[in-house]
Amino acid sequence: MSSEQQEQEESTPTIRRGPPMPSEDMMRNSIASNLTQILLNMRNANYQQQCREILQVDDLSQGAYSKILNILKYIDEKRPHPRTRET
Repeated sequence: MSSEQQEQEESTPTIRRGPPMPSEDMMRNSIASNLTQILLNMRNANYQQQCREILQVDDLSQGAYSKILNILKYIDEKRPHPRTRET
């Protein structure tokens, strides 16, 4: 390697890239799963009842996940999406 090439490499900043972002679908599923676990671990019976009423489910362990996931999909469809950058 010539000294000129070596100087160029040393002066060029290293671009660090983090791990790729998960897909929106994967993020929605993860959020729905985590929120469902929070609901199931709730100790206050009144709060659990309020959540059942809001989600319109009889049993949080059976219907909460799909209801939450559908709500997240609806929210995502309604929010403005940034334009993707052309490469």
